[in-house]
Amino acid sequence: MLIVVMFLSSMPFSGQSVEAAPVKELQEEGISLKGIDTEGLLLAEPNKAATLASSETFYLEADEVAKIKQMQAEYKAVNEDVVVTGKYDSLPSLSNGVYQLGSIKASVHEKTTEQINVYRNLAGVKRVTWSEEESKVAQYGAIGVAATQVLTHNLDIDAIKPADMPDDFWTAAINGARWSNLYGWGSREVSLNEVQDAFIVDFGSNNKIVGHRAGIFSMNAVGVGFGYVHYNHSGISNYWGGTTMASDFWGVPARYDNDLIAHWPSAELFPFELYNVNNPWRAPWYQNTPSYEGNMRWSVHFNSRGYRFTDNIAVTLTNTETSVSTVMREDAKGGELTVDSRYGYDSIIFRPNNDYEIEKNVLYQVEITGLEKNGVPFNYTYHTRMVGMSDDYQVKPDEYGIRYNANGGTGAPNAQTKIHDVNLTLSTTIPTREGHTFLGWSTSPTAVNVEYNAGSTYTANANATLYAVWKADNYTVMFDVNGGSGTVANQLKTHDVDLVLTATVPTREGYRFLGWSESSTAVTANYVAGGIYTTNAPVKLYAVWQQALISPSRILEVNVPIMVTAWGNGPREYYEFTAPKTGMYQIDGMHSIEVEIYDADENLICKGTGNVTQLLEADQKYYISLRNVSGTGSILHMLRVRDSHVVSLYASGGTISPATQVKYTGVDLLINVLPVKKDHIFLGWSASPEAKEAEYGVTYRYTGNKDLKLYAVWRKE
Repeated sequence: MLIVVMFLSSMPFSGQSVEAAPVKELQEEGISLKGIDTEGLLLAEPNKAATLASSETFYLEADEVAKIKQMQAEYKAVNEDVVVTGKYDSLPSLSNGVYQLGSIKASVHEKTTEQINVYRNLAGVKRVTWSEEESKVAQYGAIGVAATQVLTHNLDIDAIKPADMPDDFWTAAINGARWSNLYGWGSREVSLNEVQDAFIVDFGSNNKIVGHRAGIFSMNAVGVGFGYVHYNHSGISNYWGGTTMASDFWGVPARYDNDLIAHWPSAELFPFELYNVNNPWRAPWYQNTPSYEGNMRWSVHFNSRGYRFTDNIAVTLTNTETSVSTVMREDAKGGELTVDSRYGYDSIIFRPNNDYEIEKNVLYQVEITGLEKNGVPFNYTYHTRMVGMSDDYQVKPDEYGIRYNANGGTGAPNAQTKIHDVNLTLSTTIPTREGHTFLGWSTSPTAVNVEYNAGSTYTANANATLYAVWKADNYTVMFDVNGGSGTVANQLKTHDVDLVLTATVPTREGYRFLGWSESSTAVTANYVAGGIYTTNAPVKLYAVWQQALISPSRILEVNVPIMVTAWGNGPREYYEFTAPKTGMYQIDGMHSIEVEIYDADENLICKGTGNVTQLLEADQKYYISLRNVSGTGSILHMLRVRDSHVVSLYASGGTISPATQVKYTGVDLLINVLPVKKDHIFLGWSASPEAKEAEYGVTYRYTGNKDLKLYAVWRKE
């Protein structure tokens, strides 16, 4: 059975005894753990050596890795070659009137002292040295509780002196029991190191103030000693021992600043293997009992000279990876919380509920509120990472951010991280874009070719933004001549890109082609040949026909005579003509011939008799109608193109638009364009650039049949 009794006080640095604490004070501090049934539980718990069997690899920043490797080395050093049996140079004696302390090997003292110092260093306090005097005190206490079989700090009150024990030895045993952390370990012999772990964890419902831990981490402590004894009582073998800290209270201000804060688990980094190590109350068979301790008590010890606690202390513990938090206020639902003052500390002790999991290699944040520092409200926050002592920690390699841009689409994958020289499998998430098909990824937003497929391997050691490569969907536009003749080839309409419809048109005898429609029975066209189709959808377009009113009998050409053979008031004869160039065209003939000119849509644009003149546009189709209205017999006509002449207008320091006009032979040109010149009045035009007087008015009708240059004449205002 393991019984642990809390550390009460300490010896002065000189090693001399001090006055014992009153019994009433000991009772008020709630220090007794007597009666805890832990027989055999530690045998069932995994020890540290077993825990070290597993190993994982983690990547952290270089400075953190260096600290972890140093911690691992120190942890390994204090846990290697730990002595369980054969601790003594000379065995202690405690029966038959022979009571002797015996002598624990110096190497055992050294190993255990180093363990204490590693833990004190983690907590943030200074090292202590092994003290022979404190070891004697601890050994007296261990023999006292072993000989009486009563685990108590008050041997003189709770136990009866063995009859064969000398009085001076009994006095020393009473003193040793009073000033030591005490333990009883049942029938299993353990190392002194394992005992210190039990003191540091401070398990059990009677240890909410973690007094054993606080004593070992005391600012007063400057030395440490250990005791250990085996005793056969009535045929039952059991083991007892103690740990005593030497104290130098008056030297605390010289050794520590008022700002000192000690932590367990330690701030920054903490050996995961020490978390709740060998706590018998975390055994599986206690899980459904109030005694179960799935988590260890955490403690933060503030130098009482520098800090003050209010009545509103609260602790928030947060897993920084999952952001899962638990809040502890005076044993609230988040877990237990205790406030205590001893050994120069004002301490906050808290234990998360059993369902709050503490995980290896996770960084935890602790935030404490309700403090005061120098009379000012003060919140304290620190972090600690649970570090595996057998795990492989490597310097975090360079990382590269791989970001995704949907490039006009939606649903881009989340960013990924590429580790240096470690291939990255790209996300298999595929974005979407209306009217487009996703092809893959490229480093260029304008790419048409894919560099990476979804789910492929990215090997470059570089940051990258990958842009979605899209192929626009195509829609087929089909043409149905709808009773006409000729073939019009299908076209492809690209999504969101306007399509210029083909200029190819079908023909149908006796009909005029109006354009295209989605309906085969349409009488009006939705689209003309060469028009724009904008809809993002496939379509079948039908030719729209209108019965022709004009049926030309022949193709008319420039300067080719036309013989009109109809008699007076005879039927019209229609001719088709396509203007070879833009110009003024004239039908030369008798006044008895009526002339009509129609555009391609059979709209009348000109009508007259005899010589008829009309401006026609290049490459446009026209219909020309001729009818003899009074004469008889055949009459000869001809279509001619009149000569054109350029009239150039010069603003003479001003501005004018347009600066050129076209004059056709035989057709007057009215020049009514007004130039502009600041601070001047326009008088008219002259053929001379030097003219001061205008030859022609502000508006001028030019009747000549040759090129002409005119210069603006100005008068200053």
